[in-house]
Amino acid sequence: MGAANAMFVLDGKLITPSTGENTILKGITCDTVMTLARDWGFPVEQRRISVAEILEGAKNGKLTDAFGAGTAATIAAVGSIGYNGEEYFLSDPKTREFSQKVLKTLDGIRYGNAPDPHGWNYMV
Repeated sequence: MGAANAMFVLDGKLITPSTGENTILKGITCDTVMTLARDWGFPVEQRRISVAEILEGAKNGKLTDAFGAGTAATIAAVGSIGYNGEEYFLSDPKTREFSQKVLKTLDGIRYGNAPDPHGWNYMV
């Protein structure tokens, strides 16, 4: 996978690291995912997120989705997170409600099978 922004659904919120600060690239697909989430009334936070916060969410079940959002892959599920010799497995990507809804919506818009309320497509 090429460049992608990391995105997490943690405790009922979509969380992604803030851009800038010379560390995270601003991504069009990331912005698109955040726009869709807001359209759906889903809380969105763009902020620093710690490894400890992600691991705690994985342990207590509050981390319900994790994926990369980028131009090439669109939405690429994270199957597990490894840290200090331990591996934390997430649910089957096909059962993840948020990222599956995003992927289905983006594919529908891209192929002209769903409304494009933001005018993202241009006929050529």
